Amino acid sequence: MGYNILFISHLYPHKEDPAEGAVIHRQALALRARGHQVTIIAPRPISPRPLTLLSDKWARIYRIPRSYTWEGIEVHSPRYLTLPRKLLSSTRGTYMSRSIEKLLKRVTKKTYDLIHVHHGYPDGTAALDLGAKMKTPVATTFRGSDIDITLHQDEAHSRHILHVCRQSDALITPSPQLRKKLLDYEGYDSVHIGNGIYPEDRYTGEPERKPGPVILSVSRLLTQKGLDKNILALKELAPRYPEITYEIIGDGPARHIHKELVKSEGLEKHVRFLGTLPKAEVMKAMASATVFSLPSEQETFGLVYLEAMIHGTPAICCAGQGVDGIIKEKETGMLVESGDTAALVSALDFLLSNPDLAREIGNRGRETVMQNYTWERIGEQLEDLYETIIAKRPPGS
Repeated sequence: MGYNILFISHLYPHKEDPAEGAVIHRQALALRARGHQVTIIAPRPISPRPLTLLSDKWARIYRIPRSYTWEGIEVHSPRYLTLPRKLLSSTRGTYMSRSIEKLLKRVTKKTYDLIHVHHGYPDGTAALDLGAKMKTPVATTFRGSDIDITLHQDEAHSRHILHVCRQSDALITPSPQLRKKLLDYEGYDSVHIGNGIYPEDRYTGEPERKPGPVILSVSRLLTQKGLDKNILALKELAPRYPEITYEIIGDGPARHIHKELVKSEGLEKHVRFLGTLPKAEVMKAMASATVFSLPSEQETFGLVYLEAMIHGTPAICCAGQGVDGIIKEKETGMLVESGDTAALVSALDFLLSNPDLAREIGNRGRETVMQNYTWERIGEQLEDLYETIIAKRPPGS
């Protein structure tokens, strides 16, 4: 018998931004595939008409329907009052809770086995208010913004986050690093349930072979993503690997900065800016690359690493970020310290000069992803956790 689950998340896909909260939607799809009913409440701040004329952000929010269906999942977007950050922004959880409560009474009129809220604040405080009134257990997923920003914003926000930690029936963190940060801060342990990928999306054709090794990055082009470190590392590697190529898929505001760096270092013949590509072409590039390198300094998770790993391509990430813990040094990938170009050169050179070892690392990485980080597996992990929570505190108790 399937559960009736209520998701609460202020981020969820919609026509204005199909990528917003996409991993949360995929969790909902994974649960539905296992026979559970999932209803989404994606609260949005009230967007007064005058603001929509002054800001694209507020205009987009205004155009989001109050109720809609996204790939067969029922979504409701009640509006709630939000005050400017300097004027009691820590009250957002209270206003969000009121708007959701009104919606539940007016529209859904369902009973739920469990509330799964996908952000510690303000969503978490709203979910706990509702859970107490509905006598329904609450599982809270903490995101990077909760732990790295909101928790340290000021005393009021810190108090809200710690309240959610204490009162939730279970805490979930999407990466091993976030789990460690939460544990180190106040001793709150959590269940690590990551994001996933669809194995059927991987490229299964013949990889494209190039004359020399190919380093690949797939990312929005932002300064914190570490692409400049790859470019500087390439300068050191090019004399040893004359036909080496660095391919960059993606676009963003730092594109011109990276292109200028490539030009100033005389690396134009080695670097290809490919822009945004269709998913199938990205997967083919993942399968064809020698190494995937994204030494990002700010990464909550990073699905692109998993997408590279599922193709057997060894991946490099920064220690303490995103998939550190999934990527284990010289076991399922390579770890480098943030900003350490010399360490990055060493890691790249190790993989390029030891193709047999690189292949073994890539194969172990692929096994790790297939065993633990497909959306089917994520659905199983969520179901197991829900079952444990509900057994301890059944709805209505």
